[in-house]
Amino acid sequence: MMLFYLLLSFLFLLSGCSKEAGEKEELQKSEEVQVINVKVPSIVKDKCIMCHDVYKRKVGPSFVQVRDKYKEDPKAIEKISRSIKRGSQGKWGRVAMLPNDVTEEEAKQIAEWIMSLK
Repeated sequence: MMLFYLLLSFLFLLSGCSKEAGEKEELQKSEEVQVINVKVPSIVKDKCIMCHDVYKRKVGPSFVQVRDKYKEDPKAIEKISRSIKRGSQGKWGRVAMLPNDVTEEEAKQIAEWIMSLK
């Protein structure tokens, strides 16, 4: 009889874990949908996505983190554009951002897109 109760307890435990796992999976799916719904310019896909993500930190900060850091800065577009074009070091940790082979206009477009994220 004791074995029966142990087995029953174990099954209840498993069902609770699978519910948690299911909720976590649903959350991940909703986050993926949120990311998919953001229109990412092709230049960002070509130049930035290897190190940056829209919502999650990768090698470098997420685009949303960059937006949040500069949202009150009137020179945000200029500063972000400069970092994109020339690279930067020490703003987000020890890993440096290398200069990107983009024009000034492309760097500005990327910076404007980052600052427009919701």
